[in-house]
Amino acid sequence: MEVIKHEQHRTLVRNFMQLNPHLENKDIVSHFVLQGMLSRTVRNIIKRIRDGKDDKKMTGGGKSPAIMTERIKDKMIDLFDGKTNVSYRKAARIFNVSRQVIKKWLNNLDIKRIKRRKIPASNAKTEKETENHFKQDLKNRI
Repeated sequence: MEVIKHEQHRTLVRNFMQLNPHLENKDIVSHFVLQGMLSRTVRNIIKRIRDGKDDKKMTGGGKSPAIMTERIKDKMIDLFDGKTNVSYRKAARIFNVSRQVIKKWLNNLDIKRIKRRKIPASNAKTEKETENHFKQDLKNRI
């Protein structure tokens, strides 16, 4: 049997059931299994037809997407804009969404998250100490 879409499977099963209302589910399933359809698919279609849900499109599963409202947008701007003390994790906990959603929202708002950076010491004493430290480290490796 050639590959056909699920909608076509439904119409085939529905038409067959209308032409043969006296047949039981197992007879309908065996008929379509002989034609090459999977029995689980036929059983699901029969169940949907008997429940009256056949014409409705099956909705997909999964979590509903996180939507950025104006209130969330203002709070995001206050939280991230020009500040270094906020991580993606902390923001995700605040807004009860994932870190990826926080990254997407920041990209949509054109806000660049500023990472905290360690500033190297700039006076002469600390520069000498770091230089001596690297020299000792090299001696220890050799």
